[in-house]
Amino acid sequence: MSVKNMRLIVLSLFAVAAVAFPAMARAEAKIGVVDFQRIMTESKAGQGLQKELDTQQKSFQEDVAKQQADLESTQQALSKEKASDDLAQKKTEFEKKVIDAKQQIQKRRETLEKAATKSVDELRQQVAAVIGDIAQKGKIDLVLGRQSVIIADKSLDLTDQVLKALDAKGVKVELKLDAKSKQ
Repeated sequence: MSVKNMRLIVLSLFAVAAVAFPAMARAEAKIGVVDFQRIMTESKAGQGLQKELDTQQKSFQEDVAKQQADLESTQQALSKEKASDDLAQKKTEFEKKVIDAKQQIQKRRETLEKAATKSVDELRQQVAAVIGDIAQKGKIDLVLGRQSVIIADKSLDLTDQVLKALDAKGVKVELKLDAKSKQ
C-alpha cells in the first residue's frame, strides 16, 4: 500500500470518526504519532531485513556482471572468426543466449522485488500489532503515521516505545526467496 493511499485511508477514518462519534470529536482524544520509516530503518528486524536484501542484491549484481563478462567474451570471439555457415549459427546461438540472459535477469529482479515487498509488508504487520498493544495499554484513541502529520508535539511521538517493544519482542522478518531465484 502506498504512503499516499495510507494517508487517504487514515484521514478518511479520522473524518468518519469525527462525524460518526461527535462526542469523541468534542472530547479530548488521546493521539499518538509513529514514524514508520524510522522503525523500518532503526529496528533490529528492519536492519536484519535490509542486510538480507543488500546481500541478495549484491549476489544478483555479481551474477549479472559474470553473465555480461561471459557474453562479451563470446561476442569478441565471434567477431574474430571468419565468415562461414558455422559462424552464422554461432551468432544465432549467441543472440539466443543474450535474450535468455535478459529474461533470466528480469525474472530474478522481479522475484527479488516481490520478496522484498512481502517481507516489508510482514514487518509492517508486526509493527502494527506492537502499536496496537501500546495504544491499548496507553488508552490511545488514534495513532497516525508521522508522514501524514504536518506538526505534532514531540510528546505524542510513540516511535521510541514502538522500537523498544518491537526489539524486545524479538521480531524477525526474513526475505523469502524461492530456491530458483537464489541461484
